[in-house]
Amino acid sequence: MDLRKMNDAAKVDLCRKYFIVGLFCLPLSPATNTIRKYVTLSAIGAIFWLIIICVWETIFQSYHSKGVAWADYLTFISPVGRV
Repeated sequence: MDLRKMNDAAKVDLCRKYFIVGLFCLPLSPATNTIRKYVTLSAIGAIFWLIIICVWETIFQSYHSKGVAWADYLTFISPVGRV
């Protein structure tokens, strides 16, 4: 099956079918315990990065508004006149 030859509606329909089959048949799969391990590790990683990004955003918002000089280094966009 070459996905490049399919139009977008057919791709969406194929994704919907795979989702439904996975939703109902995946718990019956003998590989459920292996998959569960990877899903758990992925969720832990996502929570870890969510915490890191929230901490960064909190520090950036609180100190950047106060005009602290080192807070400018936390930004991804260089302020005018710094480049």
